[in-house]
Amino acid sequence: LLQKIQKIEEENLKNIRNIIRNLTPNEIESASITQLLSELCENTNESTEIKCKFYAETSELLSKINTEQKLHIFRIVQESINNAIKHSKASEISVIMREENDSANQDQTSRLFMISDDGIGIAEKTKVYVEENEDKVSEDILSENTHLGIKGMKSRAALLGAKLEIKSDKETGTQIKLFLPM
Repeated sequence: LLQKIQKIEEENLKNIRNIIRNLTPNEIESASITQLLSELCENTNESTEIKCKFYAETSELLSKINTEQKLHIFRIVQESINNAIKHSKASEISVIMREENDSANQDQTSRLFMISDDGIGIAEKTKVYVEENEDKVSEDILSENTHLGIKGMKSRAALLGAKLEIKSDKETGTQIKLFLPM
């Protein structure tokens, strides 16, 4: 019983340290978005048994992200990773940053932040699209109060003027894409 209590306390201590590290606003101001997300993945690797891989394309556009944008992007990625850890039963999470042309408008370049896991998904064959100034959200995802994290991600994407796309099913896990237009 004492060993179980000790193990629980060690996990709680890891979680508290992780929370404190992730709340430090000075890091968000001084670090690049690449550094922030890389460290987030490293912290995930250190504090969980789930492997978190980070891939970043070198880009001048990514270096032009301001502090407010970095904060919202960081929190969306952080919430996505936390959801995967808590709910997905995933063995691996990937965080990818790159430039991508908008499929509807080839002249429009976006910064893409993609978080994917190989878990069980949110709900069977669920698709959620959250876009700026729109409320196109699948009812089975947001009808319960337990999905406040997704609502928060939606709000942050709207503040960024970005498009948030969430696709999930039990076969392929969950994929979250944040498209931040230039």
